[in-house]
Amino acid sequence: MLGRLRPSQRVVVGVGLYVALTGLAPITPLRDAVTLEPFSGGVLVRRWTYLIGAPLFGLQDTLTLLALPQHFAVLATLAAFYVSWRRRARAGDGSWRHRVMREVVLAGVALVTVGAFYLTGALLPRPMTGLRVDDPRAVVVDFHSHTGVSHDGRGGFDAEKNRAWHAAAGFHAAYITDHYTWRGYDDGHTANPATAGSGVVLLEGAELRIHRRPVVALGRRGGYVPALDSDSVYLDPERLRSEASTGEVAPTLIYTMPGALRFVVPATAAEPTGVVAIEIHDASPRGLEQTRNEREQIVALADSFDLALVGVSNLHGWGRTATAWSLVRIDGWQGMDPARLSREIEATLHSLRREAVDVVERVVPHHDGSPVRIALTAPLVLMSHGRALSWGERTSWMIWLLALGGVLGLRPNVAARRGR
Repeated sequence: MLGRLRPSQRVVVGVGLYVALTGLAPITPLRDAVTLEPFSGGVLVRRWTYLIGAPLFGLQDTLTLLALPQHFAVLATLAAFYVSWRRRARAGDGSWRHRVMREVVLAGVALVTVGAFYLTGALLPRPMTGLRVDDPRAVVVDFHSHTGVSHDGRGGFDAEKNRAWHAAAGFHAAYITDHYTWRGYDDGHTANPATAGSGVVLLEGAELRIHRRPVVALGRRGGYVPALDSDSVYLDPERLRSEASTGEVAPTLIYTMPGALRFVVPATAAEPTGVVAIEIHDASPRGLEQTRNEREQIVALADSFDLALVGVSNLHGWGRTATAWSLVRIDGWQGMDPARLSREIEATLHSLRREAVDVVERVVPHHDGSPVRIALTAPLVLMSHGRALSWGERTSWMIWLLALGGVLGLRPNVAARRGR
């Protein structure tokens, strides 16, 4: 039967088999970022608008989860398939100039198609998947996000767009931590709901530098501004220590990724200018690479220094995929105003430290430093993607494949039947 189908029809049948067979060994799309065990305390919500375009949106989500070497491996795999396909294609009629021109045009179309797939995933608005947790005590927090105010933020990505992104991803609260400024937070906090349970609240923070490394500084800027240099970039440890000794609360600093672990200075009673938390998941491409490669070292460091582990979006306005969520358990958070919620989150980080946060992340295969696994990124990721599909997504795939099969005339071609 398959031998009687045209190549395009065989692709449709092959993809249909992939979608059906991977459903025989399903996996949960969420896991604990520390233990890597499946997360059972909530679900990934896929709205109907997402399900309509699930084949496209799901693959774009999965690409967002990849680290840089994996992106290169996927592109190399696509290039190898393209070259193999063109080598098998018949030369066709015409002069060598016509054949060369045809190959150039086809290669250009292939490049534009792959580039468009990546760019639309990063630039265009599209439906998102979001986390819904079962525990009413769990506040879903993003500790590290930006607006267009940051030098590397997307132009036009203001505080309200930041809020909308987090709402679509299932967050309850998001810290606006622009580089060396609080302007992004100032632009958005006046539109906060009166209580945290009424919608996404934007909380005060900034990304600054101390002890030679960038950190996220949470909470009221009054405790940080007096310790900043004239460029509002570097926190002076001595001045910050002095401010902490007279302030109501100690600084709340989080060590950001990527960053050398040897520079981590933990907060203690004698050294309040250290960090109380470290990122175990940072959704930037370089951050993903380091936090996955050095997961065991980061966890060991957090255990040794009693640091909270957090997962962050490091959102700069690009893409529509949430890759991790931080869960902080606080009684009655839904009735708190934004300022009180921020204080409670900070207090929880300081008091519970290592036990303060649970991090949930999307599942994707990692190469673990293996050249073989890097080379096999495409098939490994495709297998994981197929197994993690929900039934709604799987149904969407099948409907699109049936429609495409109808357009292509999915039946044995006439020439093949006549040749029997």
